[in-house]
Amino acid sequence: MVKVILKENVIEVPEDVIVTVAKKVVTVSGKLGELSRSFIKTPVQILAQKNGEGKVTSVKIRIWFSKSKPRSSVNTISKHIKNMIDGVTVGFKYVMKYGYNILPMKPTAINGGKTLQVTNYYGQKFIHKIDAQEGVKLEIIDDHVKKLIGITGISKEAVGLTCSRINQRFKSRGVDKRKFKDGIYVESKGLNTEE
Repeated sequence: MVKVILKENVIEVPEDVIVTVAKKVVTVSGKLGELSRSFIKTPVQILAQKNGEGKVTSVKIRIWFSKSKPRSSVNTISKHIKNMIDGVTVGFKYVMKYGYNILPMKPTAINGGKTLQVTNYYGQKFIHKIDAQEGVKLEIIDDHVKKLIGITGISKEAVGLTCSRINQRFKSRGVDKRKFKDGIYVESKGLNTEE
């Protein structure tokens, strides 16, 4: 087996994004906000390449003389930084669909889109409330036929975690899942291209 001497990826930084790298802590700021992430525990070099004016134009991630598992962290860190750049420029949007057979559940976004409140789930009198992660906004898309919930934010991890918490809270338990399909499910996910 051939030993790989150097594995490296280069990420180009757009003009309207400011990136700073200090001791493996990458901070990305753009028009929608600022994200910061620490990669201290990974055995890679993260280098910021600057132009003549001192602005970071690209970020280089590399590792020397490594085995396959540490070498794979180069691609992982590259994707994390690309997601941070996409988040502060465009943002992420996940769309969830809710459905019911007999008893109509009624989701509403309260506290300025920071909390999802669901009433009449399986006919329960209990009101379910789920708080969104930091920097995530919930909205009910007003269409009685499609029954959609939009979740937007600049951090892909926070948006995905909010969706998974909503999905896990409204899973059918203790009933025949072929007949009772009540719940809230992820329909689509990607970049927020509406703005």
